[in-house]
Amino acid sequence: MCRRPDGPDVALRQVTHLCVGAHQDDIEIMAHAGIADCLETPGKHFGGVVVTNGAGSPRTGAYAT
Repeated sequence: MCRRPDGPDVALRQVTHLCVGAHQDDIEIMAHAGIADCLETPGKHFGGVVVTNGAGSPRTGAYAT
């Protein structure tokens, strides 16, 4: 989801670091270096792509919440 007021087209053109992961939490683990590199650095922008919807994830027991 793009949270930029100038829209997703502008945001996507500015991405300098990109991570593609299977799950949402994969990105924050796999791309720590890229995220940290972009943090508060003018001209650097991080983008992440999640390629699954989590439909096969466990939803009961220890994973219920």
